[in-house]
Amino acid sequence: MLNIKIPPELAKEPFYKTTIITVPDDVAQNDNWLYTPFIGEILWFNRCITIPPFEHSFIHIPKLQQVWEEEKSTLQAFYEARRRKDARPLMIKHIAAFMNALYWMNGSMVDSVGIQDIKKQVETFSYAPVNAGERLAFLLESPDHYHSFVQLNELFSEHKKQFAVMKVKQKHKHNPYKK
Repeated sequence: MLNIKIPPELAKEPFYKTTIITVPDDVAQNDNWLYTPFIGEILWFNRCITIPPFEHSFIHIPKLQQVWEEEKSTLQAFYEARRRKDARPLMIKHIAAFMNALYWMNGSMVDSVGIQDIKKQVETFSYAPVNAGERLAFLLESPDHYHSFVQLNELFSEHKKQFAVMKVKQKHKHNPYKK
């Protein structure tokens, strides 16, 4: 097991209550690392990986989207049963996953989870859902509310469409035979 330092800009609630996390020695060798909030950024900061995660966004983002699709029914069930506290950890995980997907799609890493920093950064992105900064601020202020779940579901849906558009544009950009 490795004890690694969380950069101060990421070591904030609701994601972390400490500045050190313990991860398996092989954390960077499997896909499970994708589901710990900002672990790609944390591993990069600690020099545990040699390639930043956004450089493999075409691989990582579909995995993040797939896990959302698989787990959103669990969240829906929690909210239907009025079990907000049970939904909270899963919502926090998926808010972080959405932020990773959004930032990585734009060739960037999540470098801060401060609400004002997020709003400012997201405004500069070429690919982002409408009002993504404001919507993320809402999610971060109340991650366990049902309306946050609805908002996160919409953000993932919009992001998935924009990611598909981005992939098509990238494909055409690198195609030497296009007219």
